[in-house]
Amino acid sequence: MPDQMRLILFFILILSGCKQRIQPPQPAFYHWQTRFEPNATAKSLLHDLDVPTIWVKYFDLDWDSQQQSVTPRATIIWADTPSLFTTIVPTIFITTRSLDNTPIHDLPYLAQKVARKINALHPAGYAMPEVQLDCDWTPSTQSAYFTFIQALKKEMPTVTTWSSTIRLHQVHHFKETGVPPVDRGMLMFYNMGQLRAWEETNAILNVDAAIPYMSENISKYPIDLDLALPLYQWGAVFRDNQLIYLINNLQASTLHASTPYAKIAYNRFEVTEATFLDGYFLYAGDRIRIDASTYPELQIAAEKAANWFPKRPKYISFYHLDSIHAANWTYEEIRSILLHFD
Repeated sequence: MPDQMRLILFFILILSGCKQRIQPPQPAFYHWQTRFEPNATAKSLLHDLDVPTIWVKYFDLDWDSQQQSVTPRATIIWADTPSLFTTIVPTIFITTRSLDNTPIHDLPYLAQKVARKINALHPAGYAMPEVQLDCDWTPSTQSAYFTFIQALKKEMPTVTTWSSTIRLHQVHHFKETGVPPVDRGMLMFYNMGQLRAWEETNAILNVDAAIPYMSENISKYPIDLDLALPLYQWGAVFRDNQLIYLINNLQASTLHASTPYAKIAYNRFEVTEATFLDGYFLYAGDRIRIDASTYPELQIAAEKAANWFPKRPKYISFYHLDSIHAANWTYEEIRSILLHFD
């Protein structure tokens, strides 16, 4: 073979190898607060990580028993907007009681109203290549949810990608729960523990509890999956061994520094005298378990998830972006989590 021909073939192989190179997942964030107004710390985190996409909850779709209709709640308020180089993905949370109370023949009309609401809320100048629906559907609401998705897709034909959040149990039992008619799924790799059991070690991030769900059927799931990881924490308040409150963003350090709380075990406290905590009234004898996504635990979760995924996700999205969570996590920590998927 002439040297010139060998050189041409060499460059063809190099170019084809470059085309086939799999890109690492893109970092992304969910924004789940009603008011979109990230502070300087949150903006710095987005900038430093070069985040191209934010999933923003536009509103909740819930059943109003007084009006006897499905109603949008907690509608997004744009006090600020991301950079125009950032893609905003409208995300709609749908309660199962919305689907339970809506006859199948009314779903197309509901889809019309939801489409109008999304378009009205979307900031001017921003494209809308994707819409995501977040619903913990069950076998009894599967038909209504899937029918609603199809109706909404007809109302918004310019959206090129439709996605749905997917829970661990929906992956594990996908033959029973079904697979939504969307292009991609976002696997929510959190809230996997037994929240209502005081004995639970960590209801937000319990990798041992995820093993039975992830180790088998994730490789068989029919649509491509991205991954959402948690950055949040809460205090689960128990009274007479029953869960009564969830106090978002509660930290163990807050309880350590206050006299009405006695530490009884790791991240577990007992109320020693009646008091108010973040607006909640607590009695003496109430117990509090702090569930949190910590850096060491998230490292383990990311390592496990990377091994379980049959193909590299397109997005690793962190739930969720707000001032408190942004202050608790550094650029270096988030980057090291992402490196598990490179």
